Amino acid sequence: MTVSGGASDKLGNRYEAFWSILALLDIVRGEAVELVLEPLQLEESRGIEFYLDRPDGHREYWSVKSQRAGVLGWSLSSLAAPDPKTGRSILGDLMGHITPDSSHKAVFASSLAAPDLVELQSFATDHDTFEERLNRSNKLASGFRSHLLPLCANNREKARMVIERLRVKVQDKESLRAQLDSTIGMLLYRPDGSPVDASAVRGHLGDLLLERIHRPVRQNDVLEELGKHGFRRREWALDKQSIDRLRELGEGYTRRVQSLLINRHTIPLISGPGIFDEKKRLTRRRILLSGVAGGGKSCALAHAVSRLQADGIPTLPVRFDEIPEGILSCSELGKRLGLPDSPVPVLAAAANGATCVLVIDQLDAVSLASGRRPELWNLFDDLRHQADTFPNVHMIVGCRAFDLEHDHRLRKLRAAEAGFAEVAVRLLSPEQLEEQLRVASVDPTAVSPDLKETLRLPLHLSMYLILRSEDRSRALSRDALYAKFWDRKRSDTNRRLGRRSEWVEVVDRLSGWLSEHQQISAPEYILDAVAEDAKAMVSEHVLEFSGRQYRFFHESFFDYAFARRFIATAGKLLDLLNSGEQHLFRRAQLRQVLSLLRDRDRARYLAELSSLLRDDGVRFHVKNHVLQFLGSVDCPFLGEWTILNRLIQNVPWLRRHVLGVVAGKAFWFDLLDRTGFFDSSFSTGDDQTRHETIWLLVRVPPCRSRRVVELLRKHRSQTVQWDQELLYVVSVGDLSDSPEMFDFFLSLVDDGTLKELTGDWWWHIIESITDEKPAGACTAIGHWLDQVIIRTGEILDREELDEAFGGVHSGATAIKEAAEKAPNEFVHEILPRIDRIIAMTATQPPGDLDFDPIWSYMVHNDAHTTPAERILSGLGIALEHIARESPVELDNELSRCTAHDSRTLSYLTLRAWSAAPERYADRIAEYLVEDPRRLKASDHPTGGPVRAIRTASPYFSKNALARLEAAIVSMKVEWEDREFRGITQLRQLEAMGRGRLGQKAQKLLAELQRKFPELRSRKADTDENEGWVGSPIPDRALSKMSDENWLQAMKKYARPERTRKLRPFSGG
Repeated sequence: MTVSGGASDKLGNRYEAFWSILALLDIVRGEAVELVLEPLQLEESRGIEFYLDRPDGHREYWSVKSQRAGVLGWSLSSLAAPDPKTGRSILGDLMGHITPDSSHKAVFASSLAAPDLVELQSFATDHDTFEERLNRSNKLASGFRSHLLPLCANNREKARMVIERLRVKVQDKESLRAQLDSTIGMLLYRPDGSPVDASAVRGHLGDLLLERIHRPVRQNDVLEELGKHGFRRREWALDKQSIDRLRELGEGYTRRVQSLLINRHTIPLISGPGIFDEKKRLTRRRILLSGVAGGGKSCALAHAVSRLQADGIPTLPVRFDEIPEGILSCSELGKRLGLPDSPVPVLAAAANGATCVLVIDQLDAVSLASGRRPELWNLFDDLRHQADTFPNVHMIVGCRAFDLEHDHRLRKLRAAEAGFAEVAVRLLSPEQLEEQLRVASVDPTAVSPDLKETLRLPLHLSMYLILRSEDRSRALSRDALYAKFWDRKRSDTNRRLGRRSEWVEVVDRLSGWLSEHQQISAPEYILDAVAEDAKAMVSEHVLEFSGRQYRFFHESFFDYAFARRFIATAGKLLDLLNSGEQHLFRRAQLRQVLSLLRDRDRARYLAELSSLLRDDGVRFHVKNHVLQFLGSVDCPFLGEWTILNRLIQNVPWLRRHVLGVVAGKAFWFDLLDRTGFFDSSFSTGDDQTRHETIWLLVRVPPCRSRRVVELLRKHRSQTVQWDQELLYVVSVGDLSDSPEMFDFFLSLVDDGTLKELTGDWWWHIIESITDEKPAGACTAIGHWLDQVIIRTGEILDREELDEAFGGVHSGATAIKEAAEKAPNEFVHEILPRIDRIIAMTATQPPGDLDFDPIWSYMVHNDAHTTPAERILSGLGIALEHIARESPVELDNELSRCTAHDSRTLSYLTLRAWSAAPERYADRIAEYLVEDPRRLKASDHPTGGPVRAIRTASPYFSKNALARLEAAIVSMKVEWEDREFRGITQLRQLEAMGRGRLGQKAQKLLAELQRKFPELRSRKADTDENEGWVGSPIPDRALSKMSDENWLQAMKKYARPERTRKLRPFSGG
């Protein structure tokens, strides 16, 4: 066929051809579905060499540029610059392909780097992370604003999302050729056994691309073309060598972990759903195992690998902290592991469609927060996406919880869309620790509480149990434990060699090389001069040797060994930092050096600390790590605070970070208090200083609350500013765990300081107290009611009370939970206040119980839509509980009330007694008989007297029943007019039950049922008297009514008396 000049030129350009052929090999491996070189459609071909469809439905548009004359890389400006001939730009074309469909992605491949674009893409994972990075770099922000935003119609979020779907691949022609030839050698073979000529394969695949230009190329097309020339795809499932290698790698991984097992067995440290279910199957396809450093993640993973291999499941463990420098692709990783290709397709093929598992250990090595190999993130991401294309490939990933929290890339693994189920490895419980100590013949009571906390970390317990008994008694801290472990292992190495070992020489050579190169494993030749000693240390499990690389058995011991020798050789931390890049690798070293110096040489420690924090050449992330170290010390001393205080004065921009060091730390609070820091800060009169000081105080642990309250009381002034500060204190302070702070909070309620704290803020505080201290919440609500009473003098209606409590929708959860969790306290605090409010506000209608304007309307039901209603409902709930559990206390609480003649208190009393009718039945009858007004309080079928009678009726004694029956039969309800006279009697007689009534009462009941036949078909527990009431005036008449008509209608429909309606609601 005829090939366009452009297409011929593309294939003639070998660099572009290499990428196209590499994409065809992805198709052979099943990692891509089809490729189209130079698509015919103009909108599909603009600015690209080819597009590639992936199995997950994504389409990648590839733009390949080999080099640019006279330049060293691609800037944002050059990528967005219009071409003089076409008027289009590289980025403009790629974004044009990405934008129309969310499944579209783009790849820019070149032999030259595009650092700014790569950096933007790495932070484009979410909006906040992206914007934060732009705010910290004027260069990136300017480039983004000037060159990328215009390509996306100045839509920042659209631009970020487009950048997120754009990848950059940088590789020169020679290394690309080498990768291509290596991949061909791993993927293909010749049936006749002759070697595979990679250059010939490249030629055949190039011919295929030219032959099928503009048309899709799929796997069958590629395999058919290769088959014509005697090449076949290798089937890994039939490759015994690869299967054996997978088994070897798994066994080697588990064997290394055996030395770390405590008492030679695996301790269960996973609670809840773990890695395996009860049928020994993996619980999820993607599992994220998290825990602290040294917390047993590797042991848990090794146990999983052993189980999987024992069940015949192909499993490959990969430790990311052991991947050598320069391994950045999946294929390179596979080759390094002795596999013919990337681990994922080899595993998938070896399993032949059945389950297989890729285990990633030490993923925290790639962390931006604390890892030492952050550049390996893309390798992990590629492995993860490869695994996604093979349904039979499962993944188990181990990572420190700290890094999952503090690295934005790792944090995304916790998101639902990542597909991982997180399984937490917890520390040893106190019971597990004591059990393991006893198994090792160690008396748990001989171990100090502080050391026990240290030993809950499995790594530390493993080290501790190795020590001799006399050394254990001297290992009183973490650093002392490491020191004794050092001594023990050095002695064991001497014994193994039969001479004095070159222990220090080995440690110096290995730790020095690792530090200088900022790696965690070193080539074998580094220890050639002390090879025999190094091998002995491997046998003693101090060092590990794998892949012709040496490393310490754990990173934490490397940090300790380096720090110990650094101090012994009089090293200077500034010199260490200035000796190379101040990468994340240095942070753990600094922390360990400072820890040892603090314990051994205070003067040198302070000098090093001061120089690190003051030197302008030290990067901020290093200084911040030093500050975090200071925040973690148990007993800070004056010299440390002197350095920090000087830093606050001289480096204002570090002030917030320095204050963060001491915030929330009891020991730091004690030190600052002794120096007079808080008193002097309050005395300055500066608003900002005062607010910062209070910010520190509210974060002090509850154990120091007494002193915090003393300081606040001492320096408080009667000003609006201080009132606002105290509002802040109670809003964010810990009121549940600190009695002193809670009492202070109540005093602020009582003196009116918190009068502006209403609505959601108030109830948020009450809810937080209810969670931990429900009795305290009851007390707080009671004090607030006191303030409402004082503030209003005389509450006139429920709307005023609701407004005081923050509005109609406030307090829904807090009041109910407080009443349920602490019913006795709720009644004790709230009932007397309600009684007082009733006494202040109730009126005395003739022939009726006292009527208060707040709660009397509720006595027939359990409405709870406003704070006032919820308070009464909460009282009802709490009183019911006390009636069932503490009848004596119920009597005491009710006897304290004075408003016994009120409808509200009558309702509460009957509701409480009705909760335990077997105990209170006769008291209910007597209560209703002794004051007939109580019988008239409500005829509602679910509330008041009717409910109480129905509940208690089966338990009435004959005498009580007769007296109550007589009272009901003789009752006259003044507000029932002739049409509805008797309805209250009907309700109550029905509630008693016809079978229990005397002859006279039965006769009256029959008469009333004939009078009100419509009630007989209604359930007794329906709210028949509630509903919407419309206007009695028809809509069509409204426009015709004069003022005189309106006055007449008002007189007609006005009903000041109480009414009982059995018909559907009408009127207005």
